[in-house]
Amino acid sequence: MSRLSLVVLGVVATLVVALGAVLAATRSDARVTVVYVAAHDCTVCPIFERETWKPFLDTDLGRRVAAREVKVRSFVRTNQPAEWPDDLRWMIAASEVRAGTPTVLVFKGDRLAARGGGHMWATNLHWRIWLADLGWFLDPRSV
Repeated sequence: MSRLSLVVLGVVATLVVALGAVLAATRSDARVTVVYVAAHDCTVCPIFERETWKPFLDTDLGRRVAAREVKVRSFVRTNQPAEWPDDLRWMIAASEVRAGTPTVLVFKGDRLAARGGGHMWATNLHWRIWLADLGWFLDPRSV
């Protein structure tokens, strides 16, 4: 093997090791939590639950994340702390959730990774959770 080949091989090996270290460093031990917010007066929530949420929970990814559900009285005001479980109330401010259902929130530890709702957004739910699990965050306002 020529000297140039050995140098190139060494550089490539170094880059692979460095990339692995960077990816390992970005992945934290914080758990991914997916919260589905529904409302009693939401007419599309039962459809979303049947066609999107329940099938998601049955996937490998759905079983790996901490999946939670919050059901409030009205889709007009989903940010009422009294209607959220005590341990999830902090998510109202962190996600800036105010109104609209169905809504799905994806958290990595205490950090919002993604927020969205409806059937169209849910088609991207798996990759959004995968990115959050890696520690890569999207601007929640753009998703």
